[in-house]
Amino acid sequence: SINEYCSWLRDGHLVLYAVGPDDDIQSWIWFTVAEDGARIAPFDFGLRMRVPSGVGFLYDAFTVPAYRRRGLYKVLLIRAVEECFLRGAHQVWGHAQTTNVSRRVILTTNITDEITVQALRMGPFCQISGPSFHRTVSVDGVLEMEALLPSIGTKAEKEATGPASTG
Repeated sequence: SINEYCSWLRDGHLVLYAVGPDDDIQSWIWFTVAEDGARIAPFDFGLRMRVPSGVGFLYDAFTVPAYRRRGLYKVLLIRAVEECFLRGAHQVWGHAQTTNVSRRVILTTNITDEITVQALRMGPFCQISGPSFHRTVSVDGVLEMEALLPSIGTKAEKEATGPASTG
């Protein structure tokens, strides 16, 4: 909602958007960069995410239906990642539902690794499951990004170091 977006701006969250020749907003993506300490960012299911210092977090991307399939989201996604790094992030994480088209676009950028974290809303709680954890949190709670996602580095770092030795 407009009030929610205004609140996000007041809280220092950032948005990139595409505007057409008719001055209509066609697409947007929100992001948060924890430059000087952890930041609380919007997430999903009424939850918030504590983004650790030095990390960027992308969320709430949308393209107006009349402007879809023109590459707007992909351009904004890549620009948002670049902006996070320009603002001091050494890692950038994003959020997309596994059934969402944006997830497929994210995977075409070649700037990402994927970790699946499942979230299931159960009344006033949300059950969060991932590769090495399972917990239930209050919907009004804050998820700790560091506890949810391992530090996996970038594809470039992995390619530079090669496969792990089994020694």
